[in-house]
Amino acid sequence: MTATKKKKIKKSVVQKRVKSAKKTKAPVRPKLSEQYLKALNDFDRAVHDLNRGAFTEAKTRLLEIVEKNPKELALKEKAQIYIKICDKKLEQHSPRMKELNDFYNMGVLKMNDENYDEAIKYYEKALSFDPRSEKVLYALSAANALKGNKEESISHLKTAIRIQPQNRIRAKMDPDFDSLRTDSEFNELLEPREEEMP
Repeated sequence: MTATKKKKIKKSVVQKRVKSAKKTKAPVRPKLSEQYLKALNDFDRAVHDLNRGAFTEAKTRLLEIVEKNPKELALKEKAQIYIKICDKKLEQHSPRMKELNDFYNMGVLKMNDENYDEAIKYYEKALSFDPRSEKVLYALSAANALKGNKEESISHLKTAIRIQPQNRIRAKMDPDFDSLRTDSEFNELLEPREEEMP
């Protein structure tokens, strides 16, 4: 066999391989659903929350992922691992709260973080120690106002004012109640009663 024939045979073998490689397409990946992409994004945000020490927020986000994506087993499994980590961290970080002021102070911290749901829970727990604590009632009213719970806010504020009329003046100046400024029931509540006038 001559050298030119060998080259031709080699060339044709190489060309066949190139052609067959071109025909073989990469497997088509299934298109990811919008819900799954959102879940992945939420998962990334939850891990970010966990890394910055916001364990409650991370756990809330992860629980939502598990609830909304029951068929995504791998994602669900990862989320559950991180939920356990959040639980351990929360257990380590939560102080041993034993009295009204412990829960009240924790509620104030949560309000400062704009986590009104958590703040309300802590204030309600503080009230279980003393249902007539005007400072807790006032704070609970403010947290509800910020969250947009008008009825609950006004109800707690009424009680706080009944126990300590000075809360009326405090509420007039407090920006936490700005969402209620146009509400007639709220404004009536801020008007001093005859028996309180000098």
